[in-house]
Amino acid sequence: MSSLADTDDNGVADGTFDQCNDTDLPEAMVREVGAGLAVTLLSLAGLGTGYIDDTLAGFNDLCSQDPNLASFCSVTDPSSFTAQEVQVFRYAIGSSDYGIDSCGGNNFTNCAVSNPSCP
Repeated sequence: MSSLADTDDNGVADGTFDQCNDTDLPEAMVREVGAGLAVTLLSLAGLGTGYIDDTLAGFNDLCSQDPNLASFCSVTDPSSFTAQEVQVFRYAIGSSDYGIDSCGGNNFTNCAVSNPSCP
């Protein structure tokens, strides 16, 4: 992700990077991020320790924000995500609370509001 979003390697997403732009962040990569997140969540949930439960709370919250998207944190096949789920992953990637903060300090909800046509 940083090779695309942080080309000057300073630990901050470049101002020109747009998580909604398929050239900056190809859909295939967004789908892989989603599948990787699901695999991670499912694996860590299987361990069931208090520390991991606390760590997963934020991601589980993301997964439960919309009943229509609740399944996307358990889908491990990148090709199975709907267009709406890919869009939500783009918001998460750009958000300050879940991702790389390419939405300019906006949390997940505000990133979605500020990018309503994000593909």
